[in-house]
Amino acid sequence: MHLDRYKDDILKQFSSSKRRDYRYSLKNDLIFRELTTKEEIADYYRVLLMNLKKLGLNPVHSLDDLYDLKFNRFFDQISFYGVYKDQTMIAGSMIFLFDGHIMHTQYLSSDEEYLNLFPMDFLIENLIQTALNRNCDIFTFGICTEDLGHHLNLGLSRFKEGFGTEYCINRSYELKLLIIFKRFLYRTGIFLCLFFRYLTGYILNGNFRYAKAKHNDPPSNAMKNSNWL
Repeated sequence: MHLDRYKDDILKQFSSSKRRDYRYSLKNDLIFRELTTKEEIADYYRVLLMNLKKLGLNPVHSLDDLYDLKFNRFFDQISFYGVYKDQTMIAGSMIFLFDGHIMHTQYLSSDEEYLNLFPMDFLIENLIQTALNRNCDIFTFGICTEDLGHHLNLGLSRFKEGFGTEYCINRSYELKLLIIFKRFLYRTGIFLCLFFRYLTGYILNGNFRYAKAKHNDPPSNAMKNSNWL
């Protein structure tokens, strides 16, 4: 989503049903805030596990992975946000900030027991506002496909379209390690052949010089004395 058209009015870019759902969410005293502690991120992970369990899926990252990514490796590029109802987290998302101007959502999740409060619509509207406050140019929900892009999840696609998303083609690149490994072995083999050829020549040349020098050495005293016998 290019955020230029969201600056004046975010809801104007939503579908009529999403505008209605968001307005319903405002009546439920929901609270949106950034998650900054490990305890808050653990609450979010609990919601994520519940959300994936009903789909028969497991998260790619463990809770310790999220801690490592946030607190050790990408402190300024990763954030977490949650939606609360009466101090209970009912929805949340992991956020990636790319190049300072692209905000990407990851692991959007909500507790199905609170879906009647429309926490996801409340969450996404606030995330878009957060992206605008950070002067981001693009807001992305990620892919809507499954099976490495071979299958389009229509339900997920329609859900994201309701917030005014646009389609784009994701380029993917495949690195064939076997070919690279074969090239490495080939070049290494050439190097080793040249190295051993040089080493063999060096040794043979050294032995030849040693033999020649030994042949030209003056006779020892013992040999001299033996000639007088």
